[in-house]
This record gives sequence, structure tokens and C-alpha cells, in this order.
Amino acid sequence: MALVDFEFHIDSTGTDHKKLFSEQVKNKCSQYANNIDDCLKSGIAISEDEFYIYALFEDFNANNPFYSSFKGFKQIATDRKNELGKIYRIEKTISFRYSGNPKIFITYAGCGVALNVSNRLFNLTQADYIRIPEKPGRPQKGTVAGKNKTLDFEYLASDGHRFIQVECKGAEGLNANIDSKIKDILAKKSAQPSGARDVSFGVIASVPVDPDGNNAKCIFVDPEIADLNVDPVQFRLSARLRYYGNRLATLGNSQWVKKIKQLFRDSNEGGYTTYVNSDFSQNQTLSEFIGIQAQRKLTNGYYFKCTVIETNSGRIFGRVQQTYDQTTYYFYGFIENIFDEFEFKTIASLLEYKVKQQVIEWNGTMRIWDGYLDKNDINLIGTLTVTETGEVSGLLKASQG
Repeated sequence: MALVDFEFHIDSTGTDHKKLFSEQVKNKCSQYANNIDDCLKSGIAISEDEFYIYALFEDFNANNPFYSSFKGFKQIATDRKNELGKIYRIEKTISFRYSGNPKIFITYAGCGVALNVSNRLFNLTQADYIRIPEKPGRPQKGTVAGKNKTLDFEYLASDGHRFIQVECKGAEGLNANIDSKIKDILAKKSAQPSGARDVSFGVIASVPVDPDGNNAKCIFVDPEIADLNVDPVQFRLSARLRYYGNRLATLGNSQWVKKIKQLFRDSNEGGYTTYVNSDFSQNQTLSEFIGIQAQRKLTNGYYFKCTVIETNSGRIFGRVQQTYDQTTYYFYGFIENIFDEFEFKTIASLLEYKVKQQVIEWNGTMRIWDGYLDKNDINLIGTLTVTETGEVSGLLKASQG
């Protein structure tokens, strides 16, 4: 696990952003207040997979088959991890291997750190976030400071009671000048009103360059959030349904995934995130809301051309495919109980669904499909990572069994 130090910005006027943010959390969601002190005291521990998963999350696009099909997703996951492993060192902390990195890799560092920090503070998972596009009609960057300033990357999440907005920026080197990045974040504070219950913050991830042995650090800035014309529960349900619908669609083509996508079909709001109809009760079962019959048939569309493995943590289904080097295989799938959520549990249950992260050491047989009906069983060995969303992935090596 890589340790990232946690601190708050203090500007030239003496404004203490720890005090501002702590008061914001205390007044709006006091149940998370202790998390701030825990992070300040111990820092944030981030695994390699947790850091990299947000590079994939940032690039995932359901409209692009290369970024949504299983084959494309496999190639991107493998290639991206190999690529980023040459840029970052993820050991006792997160660092750049070399200086002079292109802006995109500095941005990835900002997103990877900031969203992991947000998860720790507000008990979120990657299924809760939606990236906010620039609103049509907003002045572009370069206009007068404070006039609807738009940040590089904005993410919106909901814990079911309020919105949490995260603004992410990265910096190469612990001594990098971050004044302009702070001004970018604060510009929105004077330009946009805030929601009464909503929480927002900006994070600048300062990542050292080898051989600097100091920890990476995340610097908190406390801007305000714009009003949002959607209920936090409606938003969170929409985000989670969209997330699981898109991700599960990479493994199968079940009718119930199509029904999830139909919930958003006529909801386009000028480029903004679309939401499911607000006419629902949290006590409704998801199967009723989606329009499917709860008959233990949800798995049928996924077990075809998927491998199903038994682990100490339960059954896992997914697909495995050979990578470029012919001896390494990529596995992507889900734990089986995700189907219980969609078939038998309530909307309220999905809103709180969160799996304990774990690592599974796998040494056994998996089934690989080649073409429509051809299949082959192969012995594979390696590590599978289970994320908080119930997703399972890993790179495996062929073994002799």
C-alpha cells in the first residue's frame, strides 16, 4: 500500500481551509467528521489497483466499443497498467519515476489520489461518481477570474442524502508551484451558489519525482458547490444503475441490462448527466423498478461464455482472455451476489451496496471461450482483486496445474 499524506491549504491571508472544510462537514454531515482527523493523523493508504482503477474509470465510455466491450476493456486494462507502471512507482508512496511528464499523467495522478481520498472521507465507491461535463454556455477558461470558472476534472457523487463534488488537480514534484491550481479551484467559490446540504472540495495531489523519498501529499482546498436540480437519492440510484449496467454489459447482453439502459433513454438534459425517473420508493425491489421478474434467471445471460470459479469468498463469474505475450491472461468479472441485489433486494439496499475489498490468490482452472462455441480449460495462477463495487480483475499466468 502506498501512503499519501493529507493536509489543508492555508492561503496568504491566513484562511484555514481545514477549519472551513471541518465546519462544512460538521454542519452538513457530522457522521463523517472523525474521518477528517483520521486522515490527517494517518494519511491515506492507496493500493496500486485502487490508484490505477481511476485511470480506467476516467476513460470508460459506453458509446465507444473499444472502451466498453470486454475485449477492448481487457486490452485497455492490461495496456494501461503496463503503461502507467512505467510512469509511476507505487510502493511505500506514489511517485513519478521521471520528471517532465505530459499533462495527462499529472492529471491521472490528481484523479487517482483525489477520488480515493473522497472514498475514505464519505464512504463512497467508484460506482457513485459521475464526471460533470462543462455546461453549455459557460464562459471558457481564460475569462475573467471568478466568472463561472470551470475546473479540469469535476466529479459528482451522492451518499443518498447530499451531493459531494470533488475537483481534482495534480502536480509533479513536492515543490511545484500550485498557486494557479488553487486559484482555479477557488474561482468557482465566488462565481456559483452552493447547495444547502451539499459538500464540495478540491484536491491537489503533489506527487514526488524519484529519487525524492518523501510521501506524496494531497492538499485540500474548500470551494463551494453549485445548486443541482436533482434529488441526491435519485442521483445516486442513477449513477449506480448506469455504472453497473455499463460494466455488466461488457460481459453479457442480458435483457435486464437493456432495461436499465432504457431507463435513461429519454432523459438527455443538454449534455449533463441523465437521471432515472424520480417516481420510486426506496422500499421497491430493483427487479420491480427495472421491470424484470425475480426468478433467479438474471445470471443466464452471463454464464454463457463466462467462466465461473469457486473461491473462499464465494462464486465469481467473468471472462478471461489471452494478452499479447501469450502467457498472461486478463480476468474481469463480478462476485455472484451482485445478482441478489438486482433481483431480490430493494433500491435502498443498492444505494448502500459496498463490498469489502480483498485480494484472492488464485491457482486453478478457468474456461476460455474462442469464438461462439469453442472453449478451452486452462490452469492459471495469480492474484484477483475484489473492489468495493463487487468487480473482480487480475492478470494471471498459465501454469502446469
